Amino acid sequence: MAAGLTAFYMFRLVFMTFFGECRITAKAKDHLHESPMVIVFPLIVLAFLSFVGGWIGIPKVIGELFGGIPNKFEHFLSPVFEFAEEYVKVHSLVEAHHSAAMEWGLMGLSVLIAVVGISIAFVLYVKDNTLPARFTATFPALHRAVYNKWYIDELYDFLFVNPCKALGNFLWKGFDVVVIDGIVDGVATVAMAIAGVLKNLQSGYVHNYAMSMALGVVVIVGGFIFFR
Repeated sequence: MAAGLTAFYMFRLVFMTFFGECRITAKAKDHLHESPMVIVFPLIVLAFLSFVGGWIGIPKVIGELFGGIPNKFEHFLSPVFEFAEEYVKVHSLVEAHHSAAMEWGLMGLSVLIAVVGISIAFVLYVKDNTLPARFTATFPALHRAVYNKWYIDELYDFLFVNPCKALGNFLWKGFDVVVIDGIVDGVATVAMAIAGVLKNLQSGYVHNYAMSMALGVVVIVGGFIFFR
């Protein structure tokens, strides 16, 4: 399935880009130019690696077919799996092995699936490019679902993003603003109210201070007399 879909959408891209009529505007076409080497050179490197990269881990059956080409990458990660291999030997577990015929069969099947994907893309976008429009007109609901990526983004927003945003807004407006800021502002308000009352005791007149002291002495003595 993965091989078929990958082959289909990659060759869909190729067919829609390099086949059929040009779909860009005349103004954009006048500004077309070859890419500079700063872009071309990395593409050359990637093209080279894509061509020869698969031969690094070439399957054994293909290597034998071409005169015993060795697989240089086959045992590269062997040190990582030494413990697993020892575990298999100690516990007498059965290692899975397959025949060369099965390997050829699986490779042939994957290539066949890729060819089918390429053929479908060729029919839809080169041989008869009206088929996609007719298909979407026949199955509009399916087209909308695929176009909107099966609404995975909307589902993700509903399940995760929106609840997290709601929790964040609650912690901001309900807890931070009301509780945290309320405590800080409340302490400041109480302090200002107490200061507003106590400031009247600081008049700067000596006789007021003397009267306050005398009144205090009277209160202390009275309390001592009546509540002892």
